[in-house]
Amino acid sequence: PACSRCSTTAPTDARRWSEWWSGARQGFVVPPVPFRLAQRGAESTWTYHELPVTATRLAFVLDLSGSMNRATTDGRTRLRVAQDELIRLLKAFDEGVSFTVVVFSDQAEPWSEELKPATRRNVDKAVDWVDSLAGHRLYQGATNIYDSLRQALDLPEVEAVYLLSDGAPSVGTLVEPGAIRASIRDVNRYRRVAIHTVGLGAEGRALLEGLAAD
Repeated sequence: PACSRCSTTAPTDARRWSEWWSGARQGFVVPPVPFRLAQRGAESTWTYHELPVTATRLAFVLDLSGSMNRATTDGRTRLRVAQDELIRLLKAFDEGVSFTVVVFSDQAEPWSEELKPATRRNVDKAVDWVDSLAGHRLYQGATNIYDSLRQALDLPEVEAVYLLSDGAPSVGTLVEPGAIRASIRDVNRYRRVAIHTVGLGAEGRALLEGLAAD
């Protein structure tokens, strides 16, 4: 509910909620975005591939398909570029953030099946896992965008998903871009998880832009 995100009072605590509302009702206006997210955005300098990171409950979805082995202009593979950027961001997080990482090619596989707080121990474990993705069993498979994105959206606490891919969908429950967008819109209709996308190649860019726009 919108109001439960406008104060620090838990909506299940009726007495504290009543006390807060008695003082706040005069002239109260629902903010255009959740207050906690707007507050974090005002002070955050975190970015991911130049996209601002303002939410604090995050899922990163990372393509391991075969085309991620292609070299970029600086000599790194697309996968290495993705790894370096995610590792940089994970190391910057404080313990107010919770996160997971989902990788995919033919199938999707999470680093953790639930969001984990960004403690030093959890970040170190996630960094080691991300850093070793070139040896992951899914590396250099096909491109299952739909099922990987659904896996991230199915996390009950997630507020924002960052999807990185360099190609068009080729396998999965849904493959046709229009069908993928329609299904994701339906799944996300009431939760309104923010979906941000990063394209490392021209192929599939229209779908990524559409998912972010929806």
